[in-house]
Amino acid sequence: MLHDELTVEQMKQGLSKPRNRGIANAFVYMGIVETWGSGIPKIYAESTAYRLREPELIPSDLILELTYTAMNPSLMALMALAWTVT
Repeated sequence: MLHDELTVEQMKQGLSKPRNRGIANAFVYMGIVETWGSGIPKIYAESTAYRLREPELIPSDLILELTYTAMNPSLMALMALAWTVT
């Protein structure tokens, strides 16, 4: 688990608890972070918007791995064609 008090479901809902407040504040100051907790929900929203399969979140002690399952190549070709025809 990435954070002792934070589950994958909570991350999907936008809950964020930075481990290091100093680094977190520096990221906000530099404009690297828009809003804490917005990244994971945005990933899921975009996946839904593009009709992709829901990604799998696999937490460990140090990282959060996000895995997308490959789509059908025919569907990918149709989607690419649809994007270029606009």
